[in-house]
Amino acid sequence: MTTTTPPGLGPGPGLGPGSGIDQQREGAAAPRDAASIEELLATLPVLAAEARQADERLRERVALLKQRRATWAEIGSALDVTRQAAWERFAGRARRARL
Repeated sequence: MTTTTPPGLGPGPGLGPGSGIDQQREGAAAPRDAASIEELLATLPVLAAEARQADERLRERVALLKQRRATWAEIGSALDVTRQAAWERFAGRARRARL
């Protein structure tokens, strides 16, 4: 079977240093690269709070799924992890939510 790589996506001219792709990456990273250590550190509490909120919403959703009798295999598949990994991460809270 032969596959065709679209122009500009495979190895070859146009993907080396100074190519449009490298310039786009550099341009996208420029604002963070220009930030001082203090500015970057100041963003950490906000990011950590967002991560905690997202984790709590995820745990609530998994608890709801377990109340509705979803299997650990279904939950794991949706999260792209094994059923065992899903169970290890969420089983304690899901059990308490059912009680």
